[in-house]
Amino acid sequence: VIDRVIGVSNYDNFPPNLKATRIGGIITPNLELIISLSPELVIATFTGNSKDSVYNIERHGIKSFVVRMDSIEDIASSILKFGKIFRIDTTRLYNEFMKNVVEKKSPL
Repeated sequence: VIDRVIGVSNYDNFPPNLKATRIGGIITPNLELIISLSPELVIATFTGNSKDSVYNIERHGIKSFVVRMDSIEDIASSILKFGKIFRIDTTRLYNEFMKNVVEKKSPL
């Protein structure tokens, strides 16, 4: 899926060798630039992106998917949702993520 990414925020740094257009900040994305890239889908967050930004992108016929990333549970759920959207199996990624979360929470 990563080969289909054409734009990321100015603050994204993973994977480190990703070649994608920087589209501005999360709070202040460059909407004209995003629209000019003609993406299949724009992924936004409830806490970072304004409703107006998402509306303006959708108004130009671009699909959006807005995710909640406020908790570990939200992130885990998003991993599974991304799998459905991109029609890939994200079960292993989800399990690895949850394993890492449990290991981090466990006392030494």
